[in-house]
Amino acid sequence: GLAYCFENLTMSEDDKKREKLREMEVSQEQWEQFEKLTKSGQGRKGKPDPPENVETRIKAFVQADGAAALRALVLEGGSSRVLESVARTYCNMAGVQEVRAQMFAQGAARALIHLATKGASANSLEDDSSKSRRDKEQQHK
Repeated sequence: GLAYCFENLTMSEDDKKREKLREMEVSQEQWEQFEKLTKSGQGRKGKPDPPENVETRIKAFVQADGAAALRALVLEGGSSRVLESVARTYCNMAGVQEVRAQMFAQGAARALIHLATKGASANSLEDDSSKSRRDKEQQHK
């Protein structure tokens, strides 16, 4: 949803690729070997997305009250995936020093504190509810 869009807006194409490789637990070299073997990487060079472009997007996002929008997503109590995307977006934004003051003026500190405290307990609640569901299912068998 929206949190995922915000996260992608604040990342370069290379960052997205690195993140995907990390999720897949594949190194850059392994991926390049795979592309050579399958010939899937031929002729598909992506557009360059230099850091200056990412910085420009982040500045525009913060200027448009993006940090406040992220805060609203956190305080509404989104799913663990939403909260994870919001946390990554805040990290991406904080990489641009010029926007940090604006981020905090838009309530980033409150959202980050909420993420650090409530977000962690929300994740453990989800884990507990999944566990209790599994226990109930096993009892019925």
